Amino acid sequence: MIVKGAVVQTVLFILSLLVIYYSIIRSEKGEPPKLRTIPAILAFEELIGRASEMGRPVNFDFGRPTLTVTSRAPQTVAAIACMSHVARLCAAIDVPFYIATNTQDALPAFQAAVDDAYAFEGKPSPSDAIQWLGSGWGFDQRWGTWIEEKRIAANFLIGTWWAETVYHVEHTKRVGAMAIGGDSSVGANLAVLVAGCDYAIVGEELFAAGAYLSKDKTQIGSLYGQDILKLLIAVFAVVSIILQLVGVDVVSLLST
Repeated sequence: MIVKGAVVQTVLFILSLLVIYYSIIRSEKGEPPKLRTIPAILAFEELIGRASEMGRPVNFDFGRPTLTVTSRAPQTVAAIACMSHVARLCAAIDVPFYIATNTQDALPAFQAAVDDAYAFEGKPSPSDAIQWLGSGWGFDQRWGTWIEEKRIAANFLIGTWWAETVYHVEHTKRVGAMAIGGDSSVGANLAVLVAGCDYAIVGEELFAAGAYLSKDKTQIGSLYGQDILKLLIAVFAVVSIILQLVGVDVVSLLST
């Protein structure tokens, strides 16, 4: 039995599930919808090509990644798709590739993605690609020293970012590296990435980038369904405002 006052909310919830489910099924069985190209993704090859010309390595920086915390796991999964693409590009032209990280629960996923990327290019996976530099603020201090020792030429700061954002961006610039930043959270940390990096993946573009690079039809269908819902919500909001202005008590109707 639906609780009184929650009928409309329940109907909208069911409608949302149906829209996303239909979009996923349509994407998996037919031609998945096209995603617009994100400028930062096009710049991946630019940064790696520059690193190759300079004879210096590339680093992928996830920030504070995890696969066990529900609020941050989706960002990490999307960032892994981006990392896999970067690893493939590095493997193709023999540019040294590293992942300097502070996580432990996501290490197997990182390693599997790197192995698959190098195997796709017919190259052996480097044994030193993943650099675990500790955890907490101790990691950030060691990371700053490490990136200067390696003389990184390109740094991809894509994932989940907190207070360490300024430190990582500043050290990236100190070694003369180009940077691409990305975070799904639209807040102060994203502002630092946008201001300090050469290119930025902003907000939900991170999930779109993950789907775009992985070519996963389920992810693409889910994104398409969410965009449809956003459009429907916008139309619903406009119609509700118009009805309210002409005397229809929309608020009472939505409270049923």
